[in-house]
Amino acid sequence: MLTYVDPVKFQQFLDYEGLDRVLEAHQKCGLPPAYFKEIYTRFAKSLVQVGPYRDDDVAQNQAVGLPIDLVALQSPYAPQTSRVDVLLLRQGKPLENIQVATFQRMNDGTVARRLTRSDAEGLAGITLDSGGFFFISAVQMEETDLAKFKEDTGGRKPVWHSLWASLSFHLEAD
Repeated sequence: MLTYVDPVKFQQFLDYEGLDRVLEAHQKCGLPPAYFKEIYTRFAKSLVQVGPYRDDDVAQNQAVGLPIDLVALQSPYAPQTSRVDVLLLRQGKPLENIQVATFQRMNDGTVARRLTRSDAEGLAGITLDSGGFFFISAVQMEETDLAKFKEDTGGRKPVWHSLWASLSFHLEAD
């Protein structure tokens, strides 16, 4: 659980994760700009290629019933793959217009961050232009029971619950 003591930190987090609507909802509900809590839950998956890639590989990434999930629709390990489409789901349904961030750590240790948004079908295209470690992430924020927060004058109850979907894999350099 996090406590936001500084309103600027909350705004920076929302900006970084592309969660513009949350601040407006926060203010509309009359919540305090500081000294409120957020809980978070992470739902992480990793793709691992065992042995060399074969054309008859049938194993694939699947939705596994997580509350929020990223599903790779193609294998990033297939030769000559320069793009992987990921499907962003919430309770099994596609999420539209959500920021999807890709962090790529190159073999020299530098990290690049690329942003895209899911389309109307919940799809986002991820560019694979070189090797390295890929971490793909999407965040959703939902209100907790705001009435309980207002009753709790000590600010002990969380106002927001963030749900984090992530998918990671490593590609060897060409």
